Parts: sequence; C-alpha cells; structure tokens
Amino acid sequence: CKSPPFEVSSTILSEPCDQLVSIFPNPSAGTGITFSSQELLEGPADLTISNVEGKIVFVKSIVISNVGSSNGIDLSILAEGVYFVSINQNETTLNAKYVSLRPQF
Repeated sequence: CKSPPFEVSSTILSEPCDQLVSIFPNPSAGTGITFSSQELLEGPADLTISNVEGKIVFVKSIVISNVGSSNGIDLSILAEGVYFVSINQNETTLNAKYVSLRPQF
C-alpha cells in the first residue's frame, strides 16, 4: 500500500519580549521586592517561587494594590541563584524570572 505524500506545517507563536510581570529590583539581595503588572487586579493573589529544579521554595499570599503592584516583599531567605516567579490571581497566572544576589563585602 502506497500512501500519498503529505505536508507537515507548524506555526510558532512568539511571545513579546516584555514580561507581563515586572519585578523590582531584579536582580537584588531580596529586600523590598515589588511585583507589578497591568494584568493584575486589586485584591489578593498567590505568589509562588520555584528554583531551577522546579522545587517550590517560597509561597505567600500577597495583596495587589489598585495600581497593579504589591507591597515590598522580603525574599532575602532565597539563596543566590535564578528563580521562577508565578503570580496566580483568579483565572490568571503570570510568570517571570527573578535573580537573587548576595551583597559583596
């Protein structure tokens, strides 16, 4: 049995370079970190931070202000490295990368 030739096509959707969540300051030593986004609504949200191995290392309930940002959050307990931030609010999940640094003395 001989099948007719077929064509495979795919579409690659590229995400914009701008992240939907802004983390400030980033990188940092972890004190006074704020998260902001036009996608976030005023009210409660869940913050989850995972390390590069996918292990959840920090979870906190946060409150988003009417301008779409959180109050300063202390992440100084995180070791130096790269982390993945996830903010969940209602049906919306926003992700970003955070770099934790340790001050040099």
